[in-house]
Amino acid sequence: MGYKNKATDQEQPVSAARKADESSDVEFLAGLTDRPQDDGPTSALKNAVRANPSDPNLVHQLAAALRRTGQLSAALICYRKVLQINPELHAVRLSLGNTFKRLGRLAEAVECFRLILVSQPNWAEVHYNMGNTLRELGQIEAAIASYRKAVEIKPNLASAHTNLGSAYDDLGKLDIAINYFRSAAELDGGNANAHNNLGAALSRIGKYGAAAHSFSRALEIDPLCAEVHNNLGEVLKELGRLGSCTANVESALGDHHSITE
Repeated sequence: MGYKNKATDQEQPVSAARKADESSDVEFLAGLTDRPQDDGPTSALKNAVRANPSDPNLVHQLAAALRRTGQLSAALICYRKVLQINPELHAVRLSLGNTFKRLGRLAEAVECFRLILVSQPNWAEVHYNMGNTLRELGQIEAAIASYRKAVEIKPNLASAHTNLGSAYDDLGKLDIAINYFRSAAELDGGNANAHNNLGAALSRIGKYGAAAHSFSRALEIDPLCAEVHNNLGEVLKELGRLGSCTANVESALGDHHSITE
């Protein structure tokens, strides 16, 4: 089911996201208790926030520290506190949305991104994050629309091209997917994963020579990637180059053992 962008649909998420900002002071202050996960900088920030709980910069720094140390629920409380102080800090709301996403609270993440886009409609990274969340929700067509908007605003955003390729692949539209994977590899030529994605898609439509070239390019960038060695071995086998195929499979196995030992 497609993701709707009608004006009437925007009102409820905006209201819900603002309501989410209203974390109680009791909950916020309770989150400032020391935890075993706290490192030195996090403990210092907690002390600073206890002394200045209405300083949005300090609370934001603490939220980032909590997120870094894996305390995502506590980070949420701090992000909400910052937005309670100043609802117009859109970068903080973006962090809140991404934290919701990491916690698997995808609908709440979508609401955060939508609220940002009401006032910041040309923020490519927000459209990109929206696309990632919608794709995780299984709303592939809506995700594609978000990724395309991100690319329209920021044509050199390679990750959006990559995820457009993956989304079209989800729909079985492999020819379109390959075009986006190729764009991603051109925009981010030093990214082994981009070349691997392109090679994998090309191999699925029988273009083994072109796939071998992409996998070889990936290995120039990341010579120890067992997955790419294995992929290259598979296409070399299809091309009848058994000696090279064996060498790449052995290399892949060797890399796997060196990683797991």
